[in-house]
Amino acid sequence: MPLPTQRSYPDSSSDAPTDGESTRLQDLAITGPPCTVTLPADVLRLVFLACLPSTHNPAMYPTAAPLLLTRVSSAWRAIALSTPPLWAALHVSVASPCPVLPERVAAWLTRAGVLPLRISLSCAPGVDPEPLVAALAAHARRWRTLD
Repeated sequence: MPLPTQRSYPDSSSDAPTDGESTRLQDLAITGPPCTVTLPADVLRLVFLACLPSTHNPAMYPTAAPLLLTRVSSAWRAIALSTPPLWAALHVSVASPCPVLPERVAAWLTRAGVLPLRISLSCAPGVDPEPLVAALAAHARRWRTLD
């Protein structure tokens, strides 16, 4: 297995969507574009993939892709959850203990199917990373990068 490559990721405060981005994405989630009725699932998958950040791994923010895409409509949710490339990268930032985080990380990585994974992790001092490490280790065969 090749060694993970080194990447630079924004700190957790700049990782979140900006107010403008968040507002536009939330508007989309609330109103839903009319094209959702007419666009084929394959086209929507391409659009969804274009929503992912290009400079860093997506984080588990409900107001950003891919999680936001699961909140627009039941059709979008089904398509997003069945599109493994949407879930093949993840940035996990642990600022304080969160008992459900390992379960959420495991679910995210499982959605990626058999695809190689790009994972980045930041953990605040004093937080025990062991439960999270166990969730990540279950997918170690598929790690492409781990930062």
